[in-house]
Amino acid sequence: MFTGEFREVNQQEIELPTMDTNIMESIIKFMYAGKVQVTTGSLEKITNAANFFGIDALLEQCVEVMKQKINIQNSIELLEFGEHISNINLSNYAKDFFIANFRSIALENSDIKCMSHSILIERIEDEATSIHEDPTENEEQLFQLGWENLQSKSQDVQETFLPRLMKAVHLPLVTEAFLQDLAIKVENQPVGKALIEEARKVKSNLSNYEATQRPPRSNPSLR
Repeated sequence: MFTGEFREVNQQEIELPTMDTNIMESIIKFMYAGKVQVTTGSLEKITNAANFFGIDALLEQCVEVMKQKINIQNSIELLEFGEHISNINLSNYAKDFFIANFRSIALENSDIKCMSHSILIERIEDEATSIHEDPTENEEQLFQLGWENLQSKSQDVQETFLPRLMKAVHLPLVTEAFLQDLAIKVENQPVGKALIEEARKVKSNLSNYEATQRPPRSNPSLR
């Protein structure tokens, strides 16, 4: 009669997920003493266990330790871990750290190539609106970052998110050589090809406008 999430109610034994005996011992100690010693190696496992059993006090303590230990190298891992266990406190804190340190993370953390594409592209959209000394280099780097990330995803995800990535960066600011390379990447995507053509039109209009703003050259014969 009971199926799905109610199946365990009608069973004499409830099957628990595989759990290290040391982790289980730590959970029991916390239940009795209200405190437990957590090491860096056991932190994630204990957090998972506290989340599974709904031990909010322990979960909160573990999350606070994780927040204190966040850095450039582990920020993406903690961000996705917070999403995995549906802990808003941890995921929001890690996301704020990711946003504040995006440039450093992009350069130093290889996890960015396989992280959640939706979070990365959302950040690229925000970053593309920032002011940089070299906007051409900035836009090209942002696109390349998103492109490398999408290569680790399924074909369906690539087809869905590539147009969004192309819209996130300012394609009229990139070089023609970059657009030519991009055209090869999206040759089978009508939306992508249309975005490139639109970018070329904008570049052409900007070039024509700049030409009209240049002062006319003086004619030596009229001197």
